[in-house]
Amino acid sequence: MVEDIQHRANNSVGLLKSLSSCASRLRYFPYLHNIGIGKNIDIDPTKITIPPDMWYGDKNKGYDILQGLYSYAGFSYRGVDVIWDIDGANDTWLVSMHSFDMLRDIKEIGGDRARQHARYLISDWLEHYWNWDRIAWRSDITARRITNWLSFYPIFCASADEEFSYSVIDSLIRQTKYLEKNIIDCELLYDSKAFIYAAVAFDNSYWLEMGVKLLIDAIKDNVLLDGGHKSRSPEKHLIFLQNLLDIRIAINMASYAFPEIAQHCIRKMAIALRTIRQNDGGLPLFHGGGEAKGSICDIVFGHMGGGMIRPLKSLAVMGYDRLSQGRSTLLIDTGKVTANTQHLGMLAFEFSSGKDRVVVNCGSWQAHNSWENALRSTAAHSTMTISNTNATHIDVRGKIDKVNVKKHRKAQKGKLSVEAEHDGYLSRYGIIHKRTVTLEKNGSIVSGTDSLISNTSREIDIEFAIRFHLHSCISISLIKNG
Repeated sequence: MVEDIQHRANNSVGLLKSLSSCASRLRYFPYLHNIGIGKNIDIDPTKITIPPDMWYGDKNKGYDILQGLYSYAGFSYRGVDVIWDIDGANDTWLVSMHSFDMLRDIKEIGGDRARQHARYLISDWLEHYWNWDRIAWRSDITARRITNWLSFYPIFCASADEEFSYSVIDSLIRQTKYLEKNIIDCELLYDSKAFIYAAVAFDNSYWLEMGVKLLIDAIKDNVLLDGGHKSRSPEKHLIFLQNLLDIRIAINMASYAFPEIAQHCIRKMAIALRTIRQNDGGLPLFHGGGEAKGSICDIVFGHMGGGMIRPLKSLAVMGYDRLSQGRSTLLIDTGKVTANTQHLGMLAFEFSSGKDRVVVNCGSWQAHNSWENALRSTAAHSTMTISNTNATHIDVRGKIDKVNVKKHRKAQKGKLSVEAEHDGYLSRYGIIHKRTVTLEKNGSIVSGTDSLISNTSREIDIEFAIRFHLHSCISISLIKNG
């Protein structure tokens, strides 16, 4: 009897596992993805409320797009017909295209030709991807596409014919309904923004409340105690803050109370942004970020109110220290490597004199995996390497060895100094890298010392290199004594 019951129980477990496996496979069957999205209610295309887009696009890219050239993430494609599924395109390029990031660049051109081209792109996408697709309907891409279509709806869709406008609205509602069932934890901010924009556009209180909840979760998951982004990337920090400002405008338009935690977060992130901002108004090249346009940072600060935002001396949690005297600024990475970016530039620094960047890091380029990995390396940063190896070990699964970083600031007799060290080379070479950088004479002199501290009394024979990557605008020449 007991054996019979056990046998039936095992059969039941097996059946449940089979059904679970079958259901998992069926999730990706396009027809089932479209069940439940449903028929949309009638909405007047001329009465949609849209939050204004306050950011600049790239006018040169806009002109290229009108000529059929699409360049994103280091990959370019020129074509008139289908551009959504190109052989050789990297993931970042596909994300940008299916998210319709190009609409902001087209907006910069203005005029009928730009509007017509934007409508052509949207119409073509609707023709090919009205129903579910593994890439085009990926949740993170869908969330960004919803936001972009709504952000630029007044420019590209409001003056279009009724059939086109209704098709766009119908698709937007279907996409938002799809997103309800497919939220991704790592993209909570974009999910939040999509729901809030859709809620404002279509007067949907349920989506608004869902979006606000996701917003709070996104802040708790991404923003550090000092206001820095957890990736430690200045560019990702800026993008997150831009989205927060957009969301605040949208929520205010809905006459809904903007969460206090979000308002406090905006203020902290703005102060952190001011701390890591370069003299030319852009961003330093740390942890995979680009320089960004100084005008974007200016727009951010313009929306803060409450007077001038002053930089802090350091961001202890995000891991940056700032030395600033006269017309000179030095930013040094005094934080740890993160699993998010895996950029290995411990104790790397950037130096600016006036509006000129002098010593920088190499930044990033996502067009090719080999280049991307090379630019993550310690050698791609203005710091020291030992035996031409990275400052910490990353295994094939991406796991990073723990690295301890210590730092101390000093200010005396007109000198500002940061003294920092890391033990990334300790387990392999028995060496600690210590770096001291100093600004003095009102910023006219920058000096530094790199030290290798051994944990053994015996003599060690190692090779080392100290790199100072100069910005592309800097020219160098030998002085008279060579």
